[in-house]
Amino acid sequence: MRTLLTAALLLSAQFIHAQNWIVGAPVNFHLSDLQCIAYPPGCYPMPDTRFSFPMSNVSGVQHAAVVDGVSVTNCHVLPGPVGPLALLDTIWINTPDPREVIFPSGSGSLALRFIAVGTPTTDGQPHPCAYNNLWLGFGLCPAQNMLNLSTPCTVQPGSVGIQESRSTDGIFQLPSLANGQLLTCTGATALEVFTISGERIAQRMGTALSLSDLNKGVYLARAQMQDGRSLTTRFVLVH
Repeated sequence: MRTLLTAALLLSAQFIHAQNWIVGAPVNFHLSDLQCIAYPPGCYPMPDTRFSFPMSNVSGVQHAAVVDGVSVTNCHVLPGPVGPLALLDTIWINTPDPREVIFPSGSGSLALRFIAVGTPTTDGQPHPCAYNNLWLGFGLCPAQNMLNLSTPCTVQPGSVGIQESRSTDGIFQLPSLANGQLLTCTGATALEVFTISGERIAQRMGTALSLSDLNKGVYLARAQMQDGRSLTTRFVLVH
């Protein structure tokens, strides 16, 4: 018999990924993570978990939840993709409605990675600029999970002068649907892309590399810079 859950702040280590969003520059930004668990005997036909995640405030950018892990074959998120969830499925946060996680078997777990993807079109709009995992959880059948996503940064205009442009060397622009899945890094002499297990699957000399032929998933990018530095970043490729 499960113990009634009381209201609690779900805290984890905070990894700061500060990033200024710029009009016309693609965004692929890691916002938060959530682990959903069904405690036997489960809540079915009621949902086991309900989570609320805010929609994007930025024109041209959407929030989404990517399935990073799922332990059972019959887990569903409603509203969400038709059919049971699979690894790397994408749930678009395009309405303010809470999402319900259902484990019909009465057990299982679901790991979600929340991202912002797209290309900003309007300057001055507020956006998050740091990873935030301060979820508020309470209740039972379903367990309620809510995130207060702060938006302390604002989208910057897209035009910059020559001197300012020089200071942007080493900035990754990650692949997205809007830019044709193009990975770029200013000031790079070569780009490489690896799987999470370390296998190199794409490379090209210069500052741009097309990833349109890759499957959706989580990858690592490495840029060799003109000054000898080697820069890396992790990103999610969404189709």
